[in-house]
Amino acid sequence: MHIKKILALLCVFNCFYILTQDDWSVWGDNPVLYPKDVFYPNNLEEVISIIKKANLDNHKVKAIGSCHSWSNLINTNGYIINTDKLDKILYVDRDNKKVKVECGIKLKDLFSFLAQENLSLPNQGFIAEQSIVGAISTGTHGTGHTGVLSDFISEFEVIDSQGNFYKVTKDTNSDWIPFLRIGLGALSFIYSVTIECDNLFILNHKRVLSTWQEAMDNYKSNYQNNDYYMFMAHPTSDMVLNFFWNKTDSVTKRRFIYDIPENIVTNAFLSRAAVRSLKYAPQVGSRLIELWLFGMQKDSHNQYSYLSLSPLKDPISVEYYIEVEFGVHIDDFKIAIDKFKELYNSYENQGYNLTALLTCRFSPGFDKSFLSMSYKRDTAYITINIINYFDKYLEFFNKLEQMLEPYLPRPHWGKFHLLNKEKICNLYGQETFDRFNDIRDKLDPNRMFSNDFIERCFG
Repeated sequence: MHIKKILALLCVFNCFYILTQDDWSVWGDNPVLYPKDVFYPNNLEEVISIIKKANLDNHKVKAIGSCHSWSNLINTNGYIINTDKLDKILYVDRDNKKVKVECGIKLKDLFSFLAQENLSLPNQGFIAEQSIVGAISTGTHGTGHTGVLSDFISEFEVIDSQGNFYKVTKDTNSDWIPFLRIGLGALSFIYSVTIECDNLFILNHKRVLSTWQEAMDNYKSNYQNNDYYMFMAHPTSDMVLNFFWNKTDSVTKRRFIYDIPENIVTNAFLSRAAVRSLKYAPQVGSRLIELWLFGMQKDSHNQYSYLSLSPLKDPISVEYYIEVEFGVHIDDFKIAIDKFKELYNSYENQGYNLTALLTCRFSPGFDKSFLSMSYKRDTAYITINIINYFDKYLEFFNKLEQMLEPYLPRPHWGKFHLLNKEKICNLYGQETFDRFNDIRDKLDPNRMFSNDFIERCFG
């Protein structure tokens, strides 16, 4: 199809959306929540009061932030605690580069505040819409040679299911820290976290197209030779967009006008129109993804890290796509990609119209967060967006997980997966599983913070 016709089609569907959309702003409609009640506390005392009330009423409690999740991690028919108003900066220790914040602060607001203090996080994910505790509790990560987001948390303030308040530091209850970092909301209500930061730094960034073969041949060297590296691609198109970031002492010269093509044309218009059009015309999916990747190229430039590492400023609602992500050992990355392509092609050959976008990132193994996808393992993260919600996506993800099973794939906690107790013990170890439940027994003996998801995974 001629490129002018494609752009015309995008204009039609994007305008149709603008004229007909409801005033509705959640990440997606899978799953739908039916809570007994929803609370919006303003401070610690109100949170404690809500939890004590739930305990007396024998109701479950789940906290929510931005709901950036495709799993049923926050499902409950009990009480929901919305953390949007728990968004305060509690203190800044500039000498030791630490900041203490309430649980509900959005990452984008945290990053902006830190920049004013000449601070930044060592790493961050591709988007910055999540709340800080929602992000760490599900294992949000970026790419590069630092840890995942949760690894930067050194202290917690938490409330157990009886309404008791605890400070968790290197001197007090320190054995809880590796589990609270990615605690899935199953251990306690996390009121505040203390974050270890870096000085604000500038990155030289560029985005360059390559072929799939070049990406597969060079992924290790690209990862090893750059401070941060990732790539995005469509599985059946020979177009891969490589992202390179490296620290620099040069000053940033970026201006707002430089970002207009990406923020307004590529992100706000082209990407949204492309994704929404796939719902009505999935047969043009591959070409639309190519067009989007082509539009995301960038020449070498300098920018502050907090702006550059999270470039997707206005993410698309997950109403339009579903996401799965696996972490495999970096040496198994090629075979994992081959397995995915094999399965993808088999569905296309059967006549299914499915459109996928892959995002591939890399990190070393650390042991700070015991339920991290990269726990003690150099990891390649493979994120798969099935953009048009084709009818058999559940079957597709199930088959993919089975095909990757020999390579011990660790799914992202906040995305679609089929984890259960047996699989978790196999992926993270029986000792980790048992110690996680020991802390649950201490902080939540009546399983107030549990739901079907937690019961399936941890009993």
